[in-house]
Amino acid sequence: LHDGQGKNDAACMEKFVARDAHVLVVDDNRMNIRVIEGLLASYRIKVTIATSGQEALEKIVSADYDFVFMDHMMPEMDGVETLQCLRELEDCLNIHTPVIALTANAIMGVREMYLQAGFADYLSKPVEGIALESMIIKYLPKEKRHLTGEDNAENKGELTMIEKLKQLIPEMDILAGMGYCGNDEDIYRIAMESYC
Repeated sequence: LHDGQGKNDAACMEKFVARDAHVLVVDDNRMNIRVIEGLLASYRIKVTIATSGQEALEKIVSADYDFVFMDHMMPEMDGVETLQCLRELEDCLNIHTPVIALTANAIMGVREMYLQAGFADYLSKPVEGIALESMIIKYLPKEKRHLTGEDNAENKGELTMIEKLKQLIPEMDILAGMGYCGNDEDIYRIAMESYC
């Protein structure tokens, strides 16, 4: 199952770039931020980071974003409270910007819960490359997506690196880890270093 997931992610990444897109990522977990920032970098998307609800509100009024990824469970002001405050701001460029919840909550009916709270959609954590790409395609205007011939799947050294890691650490599901990192060796290394 994990092997298939990894291959799907590899086939999905870098079909397009979006250099004119600007996304706000709100999460209090540094490792989550680094992974999703790395995944978005695959599409050349400009990323602004906020590590709290209050910081997110400050950044939301200072720039125009195509969409926002918002962690649900944050201390002091959670994602739902932050979204409510955002929608009440006056003269805000992002008053109608799609806000996508980031959550580790994968129970039945969770999507409906987030839609009722005012989110446009939600992504489960850890964020998978194929799910992230689907969100980009769904919420980023088509004119900001530009097709490219580049494809990480053509990186011939990647499989060799995976095989070496599987030999060195057979207990770890390397392909699943790579899949969650968009099959990008650099992002995977950053995630491993942050975890350690």
